[in-house]
Amino acid sequence: MMQNEGNRNEMGDTTSELKMHFEGAWHKMMEELYKGPESLLQAVHYSCAGPGKRVRPLLLLLAGRSLGARMESCMSAAIALEMIHCYSLVHDDLPSMDDDDFRRGRLTTHKVYSEATAILAGDALLTDSFLVIARDTFLGDSLKVALMAELAKAAGSQGMALGQGLDMDTTRPLALKTSEDLDRMHSLKTGALLGASLAMAAICAGRPDLSQKMRTAGSTIGLAFQIMDDLLDESQGTGKSAGKDKAQDKLTYLSFYSRDQAIHLANHWTNEGKAILKDLGMVSELMGYLDLLLYREF
Repeated sequence: MMQNEGNRNEMGDTTSELKMHFEGAWHKMMEELYKGPESLLQAVHYSCAGPGKRVRPLLLLLAGRSLGARMESCMSAAIALEMIHCYSLVHDDLPSMDDDDFRRGRLTTHKVYSEATAILAGDALLTDSFLVIARDTFLGDSLKVALMAELAKAAGSQGMALGQGLDMDTTRPLALKTSEDLDRMHSLKTGALLGASLAMAAICAGRPDLSQKMRTAGSTIGLAFQIMDDLLDESQGTGKSAGKDKAQDKLTYLSFYSRDQAIHLANHWTNEGKAILKDLGMVSELMGYLDLLLYREF
């Protein structure tokens, strides 16, 4: 018991250290790219300044460390991933999408600025994420190309964007109706970017031979992550409007499963992903972080 407690403390220290380094690099990026009086730059800065969980960059940094990569070689990829995530949140909150007023405990970007400015802010973050990787000084050109290809596939019509489109379809008649439909939607909307987090770590570590299995593990863990999001949607204190999915009659895991069944399924998907990573020799720090995601309350 004491050994497990020690492992959790060690894992927490490692995660806190990596998050601290990431936050420093993240704020440096914001100052370099989005410092200025223009409303667009201010809107992008505002979108990036919220207290994010940093799940995707932390997964990349933890996995990269497990594979022996230098943190400097992983940082631009981690920043680019979070920029893609932030852009997706800005667009997701728009009136034409999920129409939300709050994100991370603050007013959403389109509520502080205009809807048009929020659209452009998301566009800027999406595009600039590739600039961050392209100008990295620690990576060779071939690794940059591989990272950008991985990120583009995860974010675009083969991944997150398609998943978001399917999510919007869930409110239309004769659209997604089965749990298999739901799994496919979230393997794209949520799982694709989490899969890219781990696949990009393999690329940064010079182990592209592991990227496919790492991607599969991340995508699988993404399903568990989404189940927890669905459970938390009805909770207060998450920094978002509570009960939005139910109010919009969206298809969620609670449309098919009881709360206990959904938790059991989240455990199953997490263990599936962890099993893949254990076979690849991933260290306990990463495994511990995955457990934290499974039992999170935010």
